[in-house]
Amino acid sequence: MTNVILDVSRIESNTFKLQKDKVDLKQLVTESIEDTILKLQEGKRASVNIVLDSKLPKEVREISIDRGRINQVMLNVLDNAVNFTDRGKITVVIEQSERAPGSVEVREVDE
Repeated sequence: MTNVILDVSRIESNTFKLQKDKVDLKQLVTESIEDTILKLQEGKRASVNIVLDSKLPKEVREISIDRGRINQVMLNVLDNAVNFTDRGKITVVIEQSERAPGSVEVREVDE
């Protein structure tokens, strides 16, 4: 919570900096899913399944992002999805954005 407050303060003071690097987004999302599945297993919630549906072309492997921030966002999104899914499947979809050409879109779908 302290880090969130500090980040908001940095954003408001215009001193917030991203640490952008080339990152394999599919691998990052896969790791986030694996971490979330481990938490599910520890909590004995095997009735929720999380899968990845990557629709990215092979030539789009790495993108320039702040790995730590995106990982934090992915874990938060997955945690929220799990909290509101008693059973079933959560699919994380990665694809090129149709609304913003040259961008990648990651979304979560509950089933």
